[in-house]
Amino acid sequence: MKKDLSTVINHAKREVLQIHMRGIHVIRYVLRRYMVKFTEKELDAVLSNALATNTDFLRWFLDQTKFKSDYYKYFWSRSDHPWGTINFERFDAQTSRVVFEKRQSETDILVVLEDQRGDKVALHIENKLSDGHFTEYQAEMYPQRAKQWMNKDKFKNYTEFQTILVAPLLFYKRNIDKARLFDCYISHENIGKHLTEFTARCT
Repeated sequence: MKKDLSTVINHAKREVLQIHMRGIHVIRYVLRRYMVKFTEKELDAVLSNALATNTDFLRWFLDQTKFKSDYYKYFWSRSDHPWGTINFERFDAQTSRVVFEKRQSETDILVVLEDQRGDKVALHIENKLSDGHFTEYQAEMYPQRAKQWMNKDKFKNYTEFQTILVAPLLFYKRNIDKARLFDCYISHENIGKHLTEFTARCT
């Protein structure tokens, strides 16, 4: 029975991801029928794909950021959690000194946009579910990593960036101090008005 249920859930996920063009009412019906739960990585892929292929959604999303302009178009993205070593600077409360150390860190979704002149900017997006949590220095590392990845061929030589937290309101309120370290916050609830997967009860 457990295996059969897992098969049904996986089928429902595939059905939801493939039928956007058939209308939002159909998608909502499938979500209600199967009680679909999307994982964080699945939502990462949904968001990345929408930013790449849905011009109206891209415009709405950018309107929530400092890059609200019709000049920007999608150029490139990764939603496989690009990873790297950064030189991390932090304040050590025990010694009252600034500490410099090398740390491994990742961005959930990295989106690069291009303007009419060919200049590129990046969105460093962290996606959280309602029951998620920040790991040690995770929020603090976002702007430092984004800055250190500027002008690198591997990340398409962007010259400006913004860090964005995407999460349910419940998560944001519960982690308000760390959440405010991001340049911008966009709720799952608002994204769900455009991408139905974000309205599903997530795990």
